[in-house]
Amino acid sequence: MAKPIDTDAILQKPWGDAGPSEALDQLAKLAATFMSAAVKRSADRSSFRIEQDHPDAGPGIEALNGRITAANALEIKVRLVTLPDGIRVGDNFVKCLLETSKEFQLADPPRPEDSANREIWFEFQGKASPLGPSRESAFLKRLETLNDRAKRLQADIPIAVLEPDLDKIYKDHLEYLNPVYPCGADEINGLPTMTDWAQENYDLLAARCSVAIVSPDSVLTDFGLAIMAFVFLKKGSSLGRFVQTQLTTQLLLEMANKAPGIIVVPADRLTMGTNPYSMGRDVQSLFSSLTSMGRTVLFTGTFNELRTALGRGQGGKSDPLEPVVRHIPDIPVETLVQFAVQSEARRYGGLSRSDERKLAKEISDVLAKDRRSAQHRLLPNLVSWTMAEQSKGRAITSGSLRTFLGRLQKPTETLGGLGYRPKIERAPHVQRHFLKVLDDPGLIAFFRSRILGQDRALEQMIGRLLEMVTAEQKLYRPLCYLAQGTTGTGKSESARLLARALGIPLHTINVASMKIPEMANTRLYGSSPGFVGSYESGILEKLAKEHLGVVVEVMDLDHAPPEHRSGIADEFLQVLDDGVAESGSGTIFSCANLIFAFTSNLPEGRDEKLRRSMGFGESPSLDQIESDVRKEVKSLFSPAFLGRVGDPILFGELDHETLAIILEKAVATTIRTIADRHGEAIGQVVLENGLGMAVVSSSRLARAVLGARSFMDLGRSLGAKAYRQFRHSGPGPDGNNLIVSRNNTGELLIEMDQ
Repeated sequence: MAKPIDTDAILQKPWGDAGPSEALDQLAKLAATFMSAAVKRSADRSSFRIEQDHPDAGPGIEALNGRITAANALEIKVRLVTLPDGIRVGDNFVKCLLETSKEFQLADPPRPEDSANREIWFEFQGKASPLGPSRESAFLKRLETLNDRAKRLQADIPIAVLEPDLDKIYKDHLEYLNPVYPCGADEINGLPTMTDWAQENYDLLAARCSVAIVSPDSVLTDFGLAIMAFVFLKKGSSLGRFVQTQLTTQLLLEMANKAPGIIVVPADRLTMGTNPYSMGRDVQSLFSSLTSMGRTVLFTGTFNELRTALGRGQGGKSDPLEPVVRHIPDIPVETLVQFAVQSEARRYGGLSRSDERKLAKEISDVLAKDRRSAQHRLLPNLVSWTMAEQSKGRAITSGSLRTFLGRLQKPTETLGGLGYRPKIERAPHVQRHFLKVLDDPGLIAFFRSRILGQDRALEQMIGRLLEMVTAEQKLYRPLCYLAQGTTGTGKSESARLLARALGIPLHTINVASMKIPEMANTRLYGSSPGFVGSYESGILEKLAKEHLGVVVEVMDLDHAPPEHRSGIADEFLQVLDDGVAESGSGTIFSCANLIFAFTSNLPEGRDEKLRRSMGFGESPSLDQIESDVRKEVKSLFSPAFLGRVGDPILFGELDHETLAIILEKAVATTIRTIADRHGEAIGQVVLENGLGMAVVSSSRLARAVLGARSFMDLGRSLGAKAYRQFRHSGPGPDGNNLIVSRNNTGELLIEMDQ
């Protein structure tokens, strides 16, 4: 007799006991196909697990767990991402996580987490009944959504290239050594030359040959070591970089014997013998000891640094295998930028791949206009600043990168000289001050009121200096001019007044005291090391350190010995052309803030001969005198010197009218000075009309080209004698005006105006 059908049981479990298991199997097969991974089922077939552990698998769902709950429902948990401990996620990661949590339920991990990682799981549930086509489609759609979110989250995970094994290996050696972390596999792709280079280095070290890695800058060295660390790890070896400030040969040998891997020693940290005659023996002893110990060392640095540390000194025998010199191949700047960003990001918990690439591209674009050497030099500082700003939550833009790059390029001064760029332009505050004073319309009046009869020369001098300040493109060059003329025509006075107008010091260099070019070089630039006075700076170096600038009068070039005159003048060539000079000790310094006023006469009285007519002929014209002077000047100095100072500015001979005014001023000034020193009050000093001209015309000085200085001395002498006679002949001036006249003998008389 047939068993009756239990309709109540059918209503509660329409698929029977096999229904939930069949549904779970369906989900397992669909998920395994979607993830292209194997299914691991529990013994009672009430749960399954799928791990995405294929080495070639791309980003996406990492793991999926399914089970039948106690409430007879299907529960699916999906692991989207695994975060290493210490990682700091960004805004995009958090945004995607919040978006996913609105559609799916965050879940606890199905098993205890690894303490070194944090797993993020989401879950959803469904009926524990076999799936029809529509439910299968809905399940796959949910997997596609979660897979897309997994890709987005994984793309925003900061990349932390950490090697826990390396940290453990070097744990007991961190006082002296830090492990060199390998670069990522992505950075090596496309650089077969670098991997071959690293492999060759490994083979050389394995053959007990120490290696010297030559690199022009630190970022290239770091990248080369990271490539080597990648190759060495695959070979079961590692690199440890020395981190102390100094390393003696004895300590190096001790460390090489104890280190867990190959020691990397920067050449500038290595302290060898200071005696050049014993250095070869010291270096040979170091490599012999390493060989006998069966150890090798990897040295790094520039060629000069490595040669200084390991060059074996004077008389040392060179061996190409002690060490083997290896140059780092050329690396694209874009690759170095990405490596630098990734290395610096490690300090802050890493960056996501997308953020890393975006930042590296922005930095590469900003550096693109610089020379390759400048890119390598500035890259570490630019990346360090960028990561520090990002860690504080500040946005980094191309504009902010360019601004900071400009700040890095601006400094040029160092404690050892001028810094990276030897040609420093005139200081901005000095340039503005020079321009303001020289372009002042009242400046020419200032000069004319104090130097008489030289209007044309003064206008040329101011015009020359103003042109150099405004139109000269090379602002690293000092200002300069050559003033030529007979004695006492205002050449030196104009330099003194120029310094006064600018409010800066005046320094005079008397060439007459420099008998030979070697003496001039020592006076100007200082003695070389080992010579007497080598500790003392030269004249130019002292003047160049004046922050507001200096007017330097180089006077009496014509007084130098004829056979050395041109050579002494040529001592200034480098300064005038490049704006920099090198001291006797090798220090480079800038002269851009200086103004050189070269003054010269024509030797052997040729000034007077050019300005005097022969016989009864007419006096030569001004144009003829200037032409003759230029010819004479060209015979005195080299074309290179004249090409830098320009055409000489001619201070012409003073006529009798000008000399008369100069003499009268000297007489009046002397009388006032003597009265003041005697404590006697006087009113105005009034000279009779034509007094100055009468004295000049009758003086034998008028027949010689002696300039203003002689007539100033004559005026002071006549004024002093006249006032002395006035004081002794009667009562004092008592505040009255004094009348100065000339008697028949040519002497001056002073009377009170009553």
